[in-house]
Amino acid sequence: MKLGLVCGPDSIRIAQKLKVDGVSFNASDLAAEGGQEKLRALRSVQLEPCQIAAYGFNPLLTDAAERSNQEKILAAAIPLVAATGCRDLVINGGNRHPSGYAGSHPDNFTESVLDEIAVKLEPWVALCEAAGVNLTIEPHVQCAINTPERFLQLKSRLCSKRLMVTLDLCNFLAFSELWHPTARLLRICEQLQGHYESVHLKNLGAQPGTHIHVNEVPFLEGHVDWAPVLKVIKQNCPQAYLILEKVKTESEAEIGIAAIRRMIA
Repeated sequence: MKLGLVCGPDSIRIAQKLKVDGVSFNASDLAAEGGQEKLRALRSVQLEPCQIAAYGFNPLLTDAAERSNQEKILAAAIPLVAATGCRDLVINGGNRHPSGYAGSHPDNFTESVLDEIAVKLEPWVALCEAAGVNLTIEPHVQCAINTPERFLQLKSRLCSKRLMVTLDLCNFLAFSELWHPTARLLRICEQLQGHYESVHLKNLGAQPGTHIHVNEVPFLEGHVDWAPVLKVIKQNCPQAYLILEKVKTESEAEIGIAAIRRMIA
């Protein structure tokens, strides 16, 4: 199993120090002039892209200008992904709310929206099939792909092995599931076996208040006990890229990466 790290603008330096395998690489950088130079610079310090991030691409985006911009990035990036050594181009699976992940919309939770997303994604899936890479959906509790079942329903509409999902288990958890999440997470791992090649690792903590509020917290400090979950992931997908994300400090990265290494040893 390979290890990746997402720790803001200091990711490359910290990843080098901790001797992980890769960091996230933006699709916009890959598509832009000078993208190959950035890629070579990354390789020169013995790192690789652990994912090609295109989170700005949202098939339900209503802003025509921004949608056109994101489509241009995807069209330019997809033919270049395979040469990076990474196969996952990660997108938003669909959110009618313009924020992408920071808000939600009633349309997201309808059956008909899956048909709409399938139509919008069809040409991009075809491009990924031709390029031999994965169009990989980042699921999220506020978005249209908020459960394993919803992802599998979308995949059945597109009938392509190149439509994959990031196993971002925390992003699937409803509030009531947060308190005793292990059984739910193990069930999701089984449901999505064969449909992912990359795994996002973080943790969540419920915050006090009259209304529901959940924050991302350091890897070892939240509700999720990752040891039994990583054991199953290692069995089901031994080639998975484990990406510790949402890391805020160098010490947090050190503690998190050391813990992951112990758990998969």
